Amino acid sequence: MQGYTVFTGESELKIGHKWAKRIKDAILECQVFVPLCSPEYGSTTWTLREYQLADSVKKPILPIWHSGAYPPAELMVRPALCWFLARQHPRLIVSPLFTYLTPHSCAQLFMTELQRVPSDPKSLVETDFEATMREVVAGLHREGCLPSLPGGQQPPAGPPAALPPAATLGAPAATAPRMVAAAVEAAASAAQVAAPPAEVMPLPDLAAATPPAKLAEHSDLVLRTARTAADEWALLEATEEGTMPEVERLLSNPATNPNVQNKNGWTALLLASSNRHTKAVEVLLQAGADLTAKSYKNGWTALHLASECGRKEVVEALLRAGADVEAKTTKDGSTALHIASKMGHVEAAEVLLLAGADVSARANNGWTALLFASSNRHTKAVEVLLQAGADLTAKSYKNGWTALLLASSKGHTKAVEVLLQAGADLTAKSHKNGWTALHLASECGRKEVVEALLRAGADVEAKTTKDGSTALHIASKNDRKEVVEVLLRAEAGVSARDNNGWTALLLASSKGHTKAVEVLLQAGADLTAKSHKNGWTALHLASECGRKEVVEALLRAGADVEAKTTKDGSTALHIASKNDRKEVVEVLLRAEAGVSARDNAGETPLDLARVFRNAEVAALLEGWAPTRTLRSRRRGD
Repeated sequence: MQGYTVFTGESELKIGHKWAKRIKDAILECQVFVPLCSPEYGSTTWTLREYQLADSVKKPILPIWHSGAYPPAELMVRPALCWFLARQHPRLIVSPLFTYLTPHSCAQLFMTELQRVPSDPKSLVETDFEATMREVVAGLHREGCLPSLPGGQQPPAGPPAALPPAATLGAPAATAPRMVAAAVEAAASAAQVAAPPAEVMPLPDLAAATPPAKLAEHSDLVLRTARTAADEWALLEATEEGTMPEVERLLSNPATNPNVQNKNGWTALLLASSNRHTKAVEVLLQAGADLTAKSYKNGWTALHLASECGRKEVVEALLRAGADVEAKTTKDGSTALHIASKMGHVEAAEVLLLAGADVSARANNGWTALLFASSNRHTKAVEVLLQAGADLTAKSYKNGWTALLLASSKGHTKAVEVLLQAGADLTAKSHKNGWTALHLASECGRKEVVEALLRAGADVEAKTTKDGSTALHIASKNDRKEVVEVLLRAEAGVSARDNNGWTALLLASSKGHTKAVEVLLQAGADLTAKSHKNGWTALHLASECGRKEVVEALLRAGADVEAKTTKDGSTALHIASKNDRKEVVEVLLRAEAGVSARDNAGETPLDLARVFRNAEVAALLEGWAPTRTLRSRRRGD
């Protein structure tokens, strides 16, 4: 079957972006696109995608129906743009050629006497794949739809040769592929598409379809600021509001320039595209609107604005008119695909991908479309981009964020699961602090994301590059009780220390996070552990913080109320008195903290309260002190 490219059904397309690229390449290179249409054709992701791709690049499309209504509703496009041929006979496969009504030509193709595929009563699923393809190609040969071969060769006469194994992509020849929508694509250019040999089926009456208004030839198409002439400003206002009668009236005047700009550099096309006015966009394009015009502030084109608002019909109209799918905004270098992905406009993103948008293109900060979608919690967009071959390993330039890191940091469970299923790297770390997805998810506090990462094999003991924190350190520091519990169940080390010698309990106590402290204590956290630098225990840190509930929890668990810091010999009471933590002082006094205890400088808690002018704490300590201290007497207090 030289000269033809054959693809199997949608069930075989799940192997990912390699299929997407092969289909895209074949459709872009072919002369005629021939889908074999079941009732479901166009209602599933891949069949609709391949059809839209062929349609977007104006390929002649020859649908052959083996069953079901003609044409499927999903494939209907505007009558003003396409010819449809009506089915005349139950056994006749109606094969309209969809082609755009351009000024140069409007080709028409009829396939007659081509029987159902397959010809026997069996369903397409049960039919031998090679036999089916040979029957289809034989029918194409009979009707003169022949591919041209390299060097001007002609296809061999007679029935087509057996399908070589290399021609089927996906399942082995021995496997009967499930063909939701089998497609035969003429990958080499078809030199001639024959006219019908006999009976010609009538075209439907298109009179009911409202043709676009006949527009005047506009002599002035220069991009410039709108003049005080009323009509120029009126055009901008009418297109922004989508008032079509006024837009058409103004553009019927040859003197009207469709490319005038307001003070922000917005043309009528930019305004119409931003406001989802499809008809206004189409009329402006017919009038010669400039597709390259950009707003002054951010340098957005009409395609960028249409992608932001998510109106796929506007995006399609702009692309048909020749909009540059890879054009970047002036300010941040975003493409239309970046913007559609960031906003979660899946249909617009799919249209852009079908038009050849580079799924790996980067904005000025290194962000790809997948990074934008992952950061903004758009799971469906993530799925579409992955199917199109998005790079899971791509990192932002500044912080080195991957899609998985971004989704994890935002606590987006579904996106994380999709990325993990696609093979995202669990060990990837950000540039700045060396955080993994598990660290970021633990900070965010979304336990479902943490659970998903752990199920996928994330290392619960992995440490950040900068300070050696584990996920448990980070969750404890941020009072993520549920995450702390999940990590502990995953056997996270409760006594693990970061580069400063801090344990999870020290971190939680320093921030006054009662819930995290209680969970850690239940897990057996070490109450005697001290930080490396000053030798502070959890009780010292909680006393400085001033959260009495944490102090009480630590004391109930057996914390030593008289423990001293390594550096200056302070007790918890010294620290609370110095920092004016009256409630904590009361708790410590009830726990029989030594009022007369002295630090390395010889100071008592009362001395410190007076030095730092904490009058209420000083009064409280004086009431507990049996006698005034020697230091106080020497001062003459």
